[in-house]
Amino acid sequence: MDRDGVINFSRPDYVKSLEELLFLPGAPEAIARLSRAGWTTVVVSNQAGVGKGLFSIKTLEKIHAQVKAAVEARGGEISAIYVCPHRAEEGCNCRKPNPGLLLQAAQDLGLDLSACYLVGDRVQDLEAAAAAGCVPILVGEKYWVGPPEPAMEVRDLAEASSWITQNG
Repeated sequence: MDRDGVINFSRPDYVKSLEELLFLPGAPEAIARLSRAGWTTVVVSNQAGVGKGLFSIKTLEKIHAQVKAAVEARGGEISAIYVCPHRAEEGCNCRKPNPGLLLQAAQDLGLDLSACYLVGDRVQDLEAAAAAGCVPILVGEKYWVGPPEPAMEVRDLAEASSWITQNG
């Protein structure tokens, strides 16, 4: 799953500190529910704020430790978090919509990407899912028009986790 806009509120100026990390309602519980149901839960996130010098990798690691702790407090776990710290103009393969983060997760964790869902809130997430062969799920109060088509459009991560556990 993506992080900003799926797990926590997205900010136009990036989540740069623990104080700016605000979970979306029900998100940690939704991840815990997926984990308890046997799903490998992985976060894949573009974090260009690191490449722009707005916050450090160390700060990002603290933010992610807080995300993991919130899920663990609810009886679940996040198996791994993969991050692209590059700016868009750097042209790396790990920045979504490229599939690099997903391919790395599959290799590291032994995942069959065709049996995986990518829950995201932006076109870059859907494109990364399509490029990697994952099933895309769109989160947010939007109605998607255009390729790639999401398998499902849901209100939030809680609805996505319920759909995945029932249909996956």
